[in-house]
Amino acid sequence: MRKAQLAVETLLIYGVAILIVMLAIGALIGFGVLDLSSILPDKCDISGVAIKCSDYNVASDGTVQIQLTNALDSNIVIKTLRIYGEDDMEGMWNVSNDPPASSPACEYTGTGTVTTGSKQTYNLQNCIIGIKSGKKIKGTLLLQYHKVGSPDIVRTVYGSINTKVA
Repeated sequence: MRKAQLAVETLLIYGVAILIVMLAIGALIGFGVLDLSSILPDKCDISGVAIKCSDYNVASDGTVQIQLTNALDSNIVIKTLRIYGEDDMEGMWNVSNDPPASSPACEYTGTGTVTTGSKQTYNLQNCIIGIKSGKKIKGTLLLQYHKVGSPDIVRTVYGSINTKVA
């Protein structure tokens, strides 16, 4: 009986100690003292289509470059490539998920053709980066494209970007 009571008391003491440590770490993250996004790897990903984000660069002066690789079986025309800021980083891309009409989006708009198997680099305009160089930034990519020869069928796909500001 005595050994069981000792085991329960030991587990309770260690459990409370672990809970206090977890609460302290949570408080540090909540107040912004610890930045866990800095340990996440850089990535640029477009979901649901064979168009890959092969290279990217985000500079603190607002220069954003994204290189796309066309792995589809036909040539495509990029109509719009836009980045929206994530909710927890509002204002970092100068746009929220629903940008006001007076605030220009961080985007490329044009007619950039990407042939099958090739890469094309796009420079996004109107990007205002609100954080210092060396910090992580994340956003949602919106890509609108159509296949060459069928401009009436515009496809829209989404992706994400999470990278360190240069």
